[in-house]
Amino acid sequence: MKTVLTISLILCLTFVFIQDLKERKVFALLLAAVCLHFGALHYLHSNFYSFVCAISFNFCILCFIGMVLFLVTQYLSKNSLATSIGMGDLLFFAAMAIGFPTLTFVVLFAGSLVFSLATFQLSRYFSKNPLIPLAGFQALFLALVLGSNTVFNFTNLYLL
Repeated sequence: MKTVLTISLILCLTFVFIQDLKERKVFALLLAAVCLHFGALHYLHSNFYSFVCAISFNFCILCFIGMVLFLVTQYLSKNSLATSIGMGDLLFFAAMAIGFPTLTFVVLFAGSLVFSLATFQLSRYFSKNPLIPLAGFQALFLALVLGSNTVFNFTNLYLL
């Protein structure tokens, strides 16, 4: 069951990457499917109490990051927060928060942001679009991490 869910999640993440890269937007239904897959996998690897606590901590972390982003865009940037980050990106952040225990979430979230920055720096020579497909690059990162972890069984992502 867990392997089937993981493979299905990897397929959904691949679709998020392709759609965000091509159209710079992601369907909400696809993000809802990603969120349900993440939540189901997280729940299957933990008990109810640790599941709820991890999601609560993860959303607190996201709220703190959101406040920092708001303050930075309000006082140091020419653009507003609404033009700096898309709704799909925020929904993907929420899906990630539901999908992993807190330590794993922090590591994967930071890693996916670094991966997104590096990938955009490399791809901007080939694309003339100035918008960053953040949710797509993060989805690609997570698909690669989940896929390689499923194949090679490096570590249990839900025990960190």
